[in-house]
Amino acid sequence: MTFMNIPRSPTGAQGPKHKHTLTLNGLEVKYMPGETLLQLAKRHHLSIPTLCYDPRLTVPGHCKVCLVEVDGKIKASCMTKAEDGMVVETHSAKSLNARKKRVLGILKTHKGDCKSCAQYNTCGLLALAEEVGLEKPVFTNTEVGRETVIENKIKIDLDKCVSCGKCVRVCAEIRRVGALKHPSLCPDVDNITFLRNCEMCGQCAAICPTGAIVEIYKGVFEKRIRSVCTYCATGCSIYLEVKDEKIAFVTTDDLDPVGKGNLCVKGRFGFTFVNSENRLKKPLIRNKDGVLEEASWQEALSLVYTKLTDIKNQYGSHAIGGIGSARATNEDNYMFQRLMRAGLGTNNLDNCARLCHTPAAYALQNALGISASTSSLKDLAYTEVILVVGSNTTEAHPIAGLHVKWAHARGARLIVVDPREIPLVNEAEMHLQIMPSTNIALINGFLKVIVDEELYDKDFIEKNTEGWDKLNSIIKNVYLEEVSDITNVPVEQIVKAARYYASSKRSMIISGLGVDEHEYGTEGMFALINLALSTGNIGKPGTGVFCLRGQNNVQGSSDMGCLPHLLPGTQSVTDRAVRDKFAAKWGKPVPEWVGLKSTQMMDAAIAGDIKALYIWGEDPAQTHGNTTNIRNALSSLEFLVYQDMFMSETAKFAHVILPVASFVEKSGTYTNTERRVRLLNQALSPLNGVKADWQIFSELSEKFAVPSPFNSPADIYDEMALLTYYFKGISHKRLGSAGIQWPCPDAKHPGTERLYVDGFPKGKAKFYPVYYREQTEKLSEDYPFMLVTGRRLYHFNNSAQTKHTETTLEKENFLDINPQDAKKLALTDGQTVRLISKFGQLDIKLREHEGIMEGTLFTSFHYTESLVNVLTGGARDTYTDTYNYKAIPVRIEKNNDNS
Repeated sequence: MTFMNIPRSPTGAQGPKHKHTLTLNGLEVKYMPGETLLQLAKRHHLSIPTLCYDPRLTVPGHCKVCLVEVDGKIKASCMTKAEDGMVVETHSAKSLNARKKRVLGILKTHKGDCKSCAQYNTCGLLALAEEVGLEKPVFTNTEVGRETVIENKIKIDLDKCVSCGKCVRVCAEIRRVGALKHPSLCPDVDNITFLRNCEMCGQCAAICPTGAIVEIYKGVFEKRIRSVCTYCATGCSIYLEVKDEKIAFVTTDDLDPVGKGNLCVKGRFGFTFVNSENRLKKPLIRNKDGVLEEASWQEALSLVYTKLTDIKNQYGSHAIGGIGSARATNEDNYMFQRLMRAGLGTNNLDNCARLCHTPAAYALQNALGISASTSSLKDLAYTEVILVVGSNTTEAHPIAGLHVKWAHARGARLIVVDPREIPLVNEAEMHLQIMPSTNIALINGFLKVIVDEELYDKDFIEKNTEGWDKLNSIIKNVYLEEVSDITNVPVEQIVKAARYYASSKRSMIISGLGVDEHEYGTEGMFALINLALSTGNIGKPGTGVFCLRGQNNVQGSSDMGCLPHLLPGTQSVTDRAVRDKFAAKWGKPVPEWVGLKSTQMMDAAIAGDIKALYIWGEDPAQTHGNTTNIRNALSSLEFLVYQDMFMSETAKFAHVILPVASFVEKSGTYTNTERRVRLLNQALSPLNGVKADWQIFSELSEKFAVPSPFNSPADIYDEMALLTYYFKGISHKRLGSAGIQWPCPDAKHPGTERLYVDGFPKGKAKFYPVYYREQTEKLSEDYPFMLVTGRRLYHFNNSAQTKHTETTLEKENFLDINPQDAKKLALTDGQTVRLISKFGQLDIKLREHEGIMEGTLFTSFHYTESLVNVLTGGARDTYTDTYNYKAIPVRIEKNNDNS
């Protein structure tokens, strides 16, 4: 790097004459109070070499590489604050020589073999040497390094460490975990040490300038393709680093508005499933003996066409249903509902949102006008109070959890409402540890405080809402002592939390599946919306109701019309004008009747009314509630088409199985939890023998005489956008790296960060008063424990992806129990027990956990070896038919055979 063109004053270095000014390379410049010389130089586009410095982190001044000349003396620019009258030379001979000498000192202590180092092509130390004017060194140390592999994900080698401390700081300051110790900072360790609370996110490796901490897969790559993470609905941007037609490793960048340079353990390491030997590679057809046999695509698709046509002709289109995929792209889902409606004449359509977020979508649509989150992750940068209800954010949505942590570190108050002591509780001012299924009582308790103490926003209510008086009449009959008895939350905590939330005009609600997946999930969501409306905390920066969607494209699969009552863009199938618009484009009529939900389809299959199902990218035999009932339904079908990457529990019932391309082998879009449509780009050619979902639906559409003139997913998106309002201004070519948040009604519209800034679609928002009611399935002597189910950090839904990922942690499921409950039952940690509900039973290992409330239990639903949903069942959500996964009465028995 040369410095020949550095601007200088013609009169030389003279002291400045004005306040907040100094002389920088001979020019008088202004500085900002508190600004360091390094920050000042960067603002003036002057390059100063650094090693330990990162603008996102605190400044330790470890490396002393960023040396400059200040009034004739050499100082570290990252540690030196600008002062009036200073004379600073960033590239004087004295400063250049000092930097070179410092870097030479660092190089002398460095050990390693550059040619074998995974960081060689991106090594910060070698780049630094060149930047200070040294010839790029090549280390050829042949000594065996102190290399250690951590959880088959991270390699560490202290001999390559330059003691910059970035790894420790990024873990503590950005990830807010503090799970890393370094011998240069902690004398009690002799190597880079990962503590038990480490989340294996890999951020320490991403920031390390040398090969001291590297990802296990990292190496040389041939091409880099920008895409989107395929796990949770946070929707982080990723780069797929490709070598030898395989994904070598995954990275991201600081410019991503969602992840801001961060990934979680699944996003960074959970990609090897695409290379799994267990992937389906050819279509399979079940023969007359019940055995699956390989078939050609022509045979398989012809059979699908023939069987579905026969069933339609014999029983009518009402006898056919389809379940779309929240893991697939918008284009895939659009093509599927297009095929089912135009090709088969059925509105029996749904997707996995039925299992999770339809209660939130229903409540948001009816109370506010749009069935999506009102806010963005960006709003967390402005909020003053965060109320997290029913969301284990840092495990289920780790990067969204980071945004919450950053908001709290900035000064926002954090209130967590959850039956468990989840990790986010460590950050919170308040943890309201409620009994499962009592959140409506708690929120009504908040509203009682707000009404009694007149903390509501009278002006906002009068101008923007209706139904306040009716809500008031219900809240007047709420008594905090009763709320406390129901929820197990002390009255004083209810009052304190309500005051925190209502006293700020920048309060934000974050909700998760702990709200939705109940018998009264929709009503729980109405209660949260009532809270936001009553205080005017909606439509402004730092406010709103932010619903964390589960899978990567739950929002999108519903947006695309994989629902029984809605066409793409949330347009009703009962609206003739809407139907005619789609029919004109598709060349076939659209059925006018409202179809069955997926839960109803299963009941109808058992009753003999549904004869055929087309299921893809979804595994009802594992993830739906009351697994026994679902399996009975699937085995009752005359014909089941299943389409996915792997064999699954549902695939075992299929008559035809179609193998599909992974997310790295196709292009398309996902829509994240903040309504952000993001582009994924194809990185690899599809595995030999598989097809992209949209291509399969396109070929079948042609068989059913539905023209599908699409050459790419971009063409599909263009057709969908043309037929909708919310997406009309979005196209693949417009999305860029950041994506666009809908609504986006025209090609010049920038997208919508925040809903309801200018009011509500129906003129006014609506309060929906809800009463607390006990759920149908209650605790009893036979079933004295309340089981809560959910996700764990290292897995994802039915684990089809993580199960086939080489570096997956937590390969075994556990039942978490409070130690006092284990003691009462004379059970020990690690013992296998039998867990029994009125719907089924399973054997599972016990794990004592202090964060579990006495009388409650927790386990996940990821594992095929322990199908937890055999335990779930009973009454479903009163509005949307969603299963109750969050409050299941059970009992524990000793398993004498396996304990």
